[in-house]
Amino acid sequence: MRRLAEADDGTSSTLAHDALREADELAAAASTLRKLVEHAPRPQSYDEPAVQGAAEYADGNSNGSAQD
Repeated sequence: MRRLAEADDGTSSTLAHDALREADELAAAASTLRKLVEHAPRPQSYDEPAVQGAAEYADGNSNGSAQD
């Protein structure tokens, strides 16, 4: 918007129009991103066996020693 304040009378309306168009494009992009996030797959639950196994393995190796 600082460009609008620095612009002369001949270009201020063009800059305002450009700024409004860019704002509309950003709003559309934000809407699309929001829809993608809402429909994205959720992360695995900590209750799933693979996650439990990793936690048990980490607990068994908490002393820093390596197992073969």
